[in-house]
Amino acid sequence: TAWLVFLQAIVILIGSQDVDTARGDRDEENLSAQDFFTLVKELDPSGAAREDLNEVVRLGLKFLDRPADQVSDEIFSKVARVVLNVAYNSDIGSVGEGAGRYLLSHARTQGLPADIREDAFLMVAEQMIVTNRVTEAGDLLLVQAALEIEKPGVLLEFLQILVGRVEGRPSRNKLQRIKYNFDNSSDEEKDGVRELFQWIQDHFKSENKTEELDLLVNAGVDIGIYKIRHQRPLFYKDSLTARPFWGLDQLGDTAEATRLRGLAGQWKVLQKEAKELVKYHNWTENESGWNFGKNALDEDGRWKSLIFSGQGQVRLPGQLCSVVPTLCSFASTYTSALSCRDGRMKISVLEGQAHVRPHFGITNAKLRVNLPLVVPQDAPSMIRVGDDIKQLEEGKMIVFDDSFEHEVWNGSDEVRIVLLLDINHPELSREQVVLYENKIQEVILDFDGPNYEQRQGESLGRTEL
Repeated sequence: TAWLVFLQAIVILIGSQDVDTARGDRDEENLSAQDFFTLVKELDPSGAAREDLNEVVRLGLKFLDRPADQVSDEIFSKVARVVLNVAYNSDIGSVGEGAGRYLLSHARTQGLPADIREDAFLMVAEQMIVTNRVTEAGDLLLVQAALEIEKPGVLLEFLQILVGRVEGRPSRNKLQRIKYNFDNSSDEEKDGVRELFQWIQDHFKSENKTEELDLLVNAGVDIGIYKIRHQRPLFYKDSLTARPFWGLDQLGDTAEATRLRGLAGQWKVLQKEAKELVKYHNWTENESGWNFGKNALDEDGRWKSLIFSGQGQVRLPGQLCSVVPTLCSFASTYTSALSCRDGRMKISVLEGQAHVRPHFGITNAKLRVNLPLVVPQDAPSMIRVGDDIKQLEEGKMIVFDDSFEHEVWNGSDEVRIVLLLDINHPELSREQVVLYENKIQEVILDFDGPNYEQRQGESLGRTEL
């Protein structure tokens, strides 16, 4: 949600004026712009309540209702921008749509900067698309195209292409134009389009809208948002070689490959420790260090993982290191898994007759190493990456690109255990690794390890403050 940069920007908007107005009783009719900005600044970045966000949006829109002679164009634009940001960060679709609709229908709309008008159109159109009002969204985008003198940004162009395809009226001319515009966009603009793509994709998936999802993916590939249908991470560097599976020899003659071969050579020792770990652990959800995949990628909690490291930090599982000393020692010294920004090292346990549903890693700037330690012999354990499927074999290391859609199955009634660790993509230079590490930050530790978002200071939703 990029709250920190949001609130810092509010301070910039306010300037050096005194902003210690109390948030208690207030005269709404005479609320000043300074008081409004102060209310926004006082929101709790770690968990502002929905009613607080709704209240800020309501007060902002009420402020904008004042006569033009009471609110300068500059202040009107600043408050409008903040209202859209609060509505966007609330992650409440109806609030965003309401704020966007209000601004688009306001008598002073045409006096707003083009980027604010575009953001208002985006917020309304996005909500229409994910709430089964595609035709209405198409009508809105046609109105936008007729009203705007400036050319639309790539976000709006992307929505125009998507809506046209869902409604069965694709346009080759528009496709060529947006493909050209996307190719020539800044990295920040491309990230914004991918963020929008992911947001709509998640909604289509949650609603089981398979036809719409297929149209979205096809549009994304045709435009150049992604080069490969099965590879759709949020953070994407299109110059990197993309293949589902990698051989150790394809990593080059590097110290990395040498260390991985050494790790594979210890698989028997690691297997023994992994078996002891499963035997020792009581498998209660409250046990420190373990994460469960239920309600996410696994329906009933049959997929569990024990995180050893992530986000450049060792996360050794305390007392369990007495059971798995080799694993803990390796985790604390294996620098690649620690230096890879989205990297993690973990033991992954998949119980019998379990299936981890198709999902994507967050970026193609890393590869994932899979060392099978315990693989049942009575039925196959499989992994699909893109269109390729491999069967797991004990001690045989697999390197794959988890930014491709992938899923795993354990067809046995017995448990399957693998060691997973991440490495930087071999084509990334050290300078590029540093740039990438500075671009994202950890926001939460969940069932699959740390989750990340774009680092605060890069962008804030669609609108820059």
